[in-house]
Amino acid sequence: MANCTIIVPCFNEVKRLSISKFCKFSKKKNISFIFVNDGSTDDTSKIIDQILINNQNNQKIDLKHNQGKAEAIRQGFLESIKHNKTDLYGFWDADLSTPLDEIESFIKLLEDDNTIFVFGCRKKTKGSNIQRSLIRHFIGRIIAFIMSTFLQISIYDTQCGAKILKKEYVNTIFKKKFHTKWLFDIEIFLRLIKIKKNKKMHEKVLSEWIDVPGSKLSYFNTFEIINEIIKIFFYYKIKKFHNGSN
Repeated sequence: MANCTIIVPCFNEVKRLSISKFCKFSKKKNISFIFVNDGSTDDTSKIIDQILINNQNNQKIDLKHNQGKAEAIRQGFLESIKHNKTDLYGFWDADLSTPLDEIESFIKLLEDDNTIFVFGCRKKTKGSNIQRSLIRHFIGRIIAFIMSTFLQISIYDTQCGAKILKKEYVNTIFKKKFHTKWLFDIEIFLRLIKIKKNKKMHEKVLSEWIDVPGSKLSYFNTFEIINEIIKIFFYYKIKKFHNGSN
């Protein structure tokens, strides 16, 4: 099975970061984690250190100031690809709402030469255990509608925090800063679509996803998200017709 490096963005995750789960999963030699401590003001850094003690393949990056999930993930990718010689790179939410066992199923899908990107989908199916808050589901459906209607991208769930791609696409996706805070996942899709040619992106329906209390997302963010949608449309749809850039 291919080697894989997973970026885990962490901001004030003391109550949600499981030492035991990460330590147990870290015994798999083909998978390593890079925890990006995004300027946490609690003891998140100490929790990460306890995970690192049990496995030297894992690493920590400390950002002095909180830069937000999008930038924390971007910094993690760029630092990781300098030092880690793995075939695949991805990111995973620290609260493990998507179980770590799903990583291996993502890796298997990426064994297909034509598949370059696998991302989780929180769609309820027969036999699945998807426990998603109303706010997450509501915002997710709005985003999916806008993606399909205005950006011509038919993806059920762009916002799931479980994504893995092949290493040759990391610099293309993460070299430039993202324009948005909440919707950077959509920017990943848009940047990748421009270069993927005949390659495939696979939306993997998850067998389990459980909403963990403590999310930073709330109804108050709705207007901020609408503003970010306008930014995305400007940068990736309108702007390219003016000067061909993104």
